Amino acid sequence: MVAAFFAELVYLNKLEGLTHCALDTYHIAKDVQAIVHDIQIGDEGSAFDKAIDAALVMADAVKMCREAPDEAKALSHWFVEKAGTKQRLVDAASANTQVHSQEIMLHVEEVWDTFFKFNQPVVTGKSLAKTAYWALGPVEDDPTAIM
Repeated sequence: MVAAFFAELVYLNKLEGLTHCALDTYHIAKDVQAIVHDIQIGDEGSAFDKAIDAALVMADAVKMCREAPDEAKALSHWFVEKAGTKQRLVDAASANTQVHSQEIMLHVEEVWDTFFKFNQPVVTGKSLAKTAYWALGPVEDDPTAIM
């Protein structure tokens, strides 16, 4: 699921230089398992906090990709600026919801159709990436343009 999420974000943002970037997804996968557990037990607040932590871990992992340092920097910066805190996540999603509500809803429905079945991790990862792309906005070519 994590690999599919990353690959889809790379595709949607046209970050071709990161196509062959291998991420150490062990810690991110553990974070995702903890998020799923929290959602299953009804602790959405903890799941939200862990999702932010997972975004920051993903940002650090992306920085390790040396094949395309500018694209890696842009994607890493996107994770931090768009999902690095609750307020940043809420602000980005609120701004984009007004513009892209139909796209966001379509992909949220895809996520919920597959998320707890655990038999379609690629579909779930791609759907999560599409939701993030539309809800948080695209990665900027120039990371300083995000600020």
